[in-house]
Amino acid sequence: MIRYAISDRSQYPGDEPDRRAALVQQAERLSKAGVDFYQLREKDLGGSDLIVLMEAVLAAARGAGKMKVLLNGSEEDALTAGADGVHLSSNRADEAVASGLIVSVACHSLEDIRTANGKLRHFALFSPVFGKGAQEGVGLDALREAADLGEMPVLALGNINEANTQACLDAGAAGIAGIRMFL
Repeated sequence: MIRYAISDRSQYPGDEPDRRAALVQQAERLSKAGVDFYQLREKDLGGSDLIVLMEAVLAAARGAGKMKVLLNGSEEDALTAGADGVHLSSNRADEAVASGLIVSVACHSLEDIRTANGKLRHFALFSPVFGKGAQEGVGLDALREAADLGEMPVLALGNINEANTQACLDAGAAGIAGIRMFL
């Protein structure tokens, strides 16, 4: 089972330096625990702030284990920071990406999965599998269809927890992704 953690510094208390430090500590802890991938998803950061944070996360992850770190951002920033890969939003799924980078893509429909398969992405994060509040999830049947569409592993995302992980795997997901479950 692939385990893919996604950062969100707003989940941590304190001021901005404390929250950034918490992400670095989270990356170290998850790498030690054997999590496979960590997506730095701090969309409000850019430029040198993002690069510096990514470099610190990479150093912590690599110093503690084998976890691969992807940047939710531009390919250029991922390469500059030395990231292992890049995560693309669904509207960027067909962008060309330099060889050597791991590429994950956000997918919210079967059409998104088809596009990502056509571009030979490494894996898709299919969401939201389960709804929360007023937001409806796509459900396990859609996850099963997405997993059956091609060669690319599909990870379940969207209110995944210990209680529903096995159902996602039984539906064909190659693994799970999330924010809160990895805090």
